[in-house]
Amino acid sequence: MSKEIRITSDRPLAAFRLIQALNSGPKLAILKILLENKEGLPAKEISRRLGVKLPTALEHLSDLIKIGLVHVEFNGKKKYYVLTSEKIVLEIDLRQLLMLYEKRKDFEMKELELLAYRYFVEKIRKDKLPMTITVKDVANVLGIDTNTAIEVVDFINTYTDRFIAFIEKRILDTLGSKQEGYSIDELSKILKIHKYWLILAVQSLKSKSLVKVIDDKVRI
Repeated sequence: MSKEIRITSDRPLAAFRLIQALNSGPKLAILKILLENKEGLPAKEISRRLGVKLPTALEHLSDLIKIGLVHVEFNGKKKYYVLTSEKIVLEIDLRQLLMLYEKRKDFEMKELELLAYRYFVEKIRKDKLPMTITVKDVANVLGIDTNTAIEVVDFINTYTDRFIAFIEKRILDTLGSKQEGYSIDELSKILKIHKYWLILAVQSLKSKSLVKVIDDKVRI
């Protein structure tokens, strides 16, 4: 168990979610159960002690994981939900928090966008951006719960143009140092991005007259 959970004033959405969680009877009951069972418990046992159906308990647990109050540990094949810390340090910027209350949907969208960009950056850094972005991979790369990963994948699929623009910049930065250009296959190896994404980005760059393709080479 970590020493404390710290939510700083520059994370108003996290603060907002924490306040919501601490204002929920079932979530407080789960925290009490886990506080009394520091080694953690399976979801089925938590639902039994809480007196609710398993899907309901899993929904509350998912929310608590998003906030960071609870995390998952494995003992063999068994999955345990464990309290992250007994102490919470919360810094609140009241102006930001009130603004978030009024425009929380905008803040939630911004948070999803930041998570999506983080996935792209981390995936390229550690491995290679695949053609198909899956919920499981997003959850693993970012260390987030499945429900949040679903929202991130949905955001990427809805606002694909934003991430194409991200790839366009990487292509332009790479082409700037080589006048003879690169093929799509070469760019895929250099940038660690699947050809599917590169083809979309090159098509977009061509439409803006920022690149040209000559003899299968992408050039500025």
